[in-house]
Amino acid sequence: MSELSGLKILNDLATTSLRFRPKTDEPVQMLRSLTMCVQEMTREELLLLRQKIDTKLGFKLMYLSVLAAEKSINTGQADWLKSAVCAHVVEGMKGDYRENTLRLGAVEYSAWKLGIPVSTLLEPFKVILSDSELEQLQQALGSGRGENSLWAVGMKEEIIDGLSVFVSENPTP
Repeated sequence: MSELSGLKILNDLATTSLRFRPKTDEPVQMLRSLTMCVQEMTREELLLLRQKIDTKLGFKLMYLSVLAAEKSINTGQADWLKSAVCAHVVEGMKGDYRENTLRLGAVEYSAWKLGIPVSTLLEPFKVILSDSELEQLQQALGSGRGENSLWAVGMKEEIIDGLSVFVSENPTP
């Protein structure tokens, strides 16, 4: 059942435009729903789910992880960080690992800001990750940069309309 629900959410995300910052929380709420499904999956179900992810959807998942990291700061709720990590678990770190590492810098920063040990964010997913996947995520999240996590990946935090938002340190013209 979790796999079928996860597939439906992935299909919905695939048809959701994220070219511009969403005006509503709907996409990040969909990621939270996906997280609940993934936490109930077996490794085999996760692997089947990953087969449905193309490059475009993979990038959407990574972007949603940044939005979930922002949401964690804005709400003070650590569960959003688990959803941020889940996006990378589902994506499987298949694409260029540097793309994942960039987005995970926002997750690491948010965890630091909330006082959450990053190791706890991986706990719900350890049973469905391979050793190498777990190691990749631990390395990307466990840099120990804390406050400098955003700077290290070329991002910064800005307050816009009273909310924390991560933006590129050097936006392209």
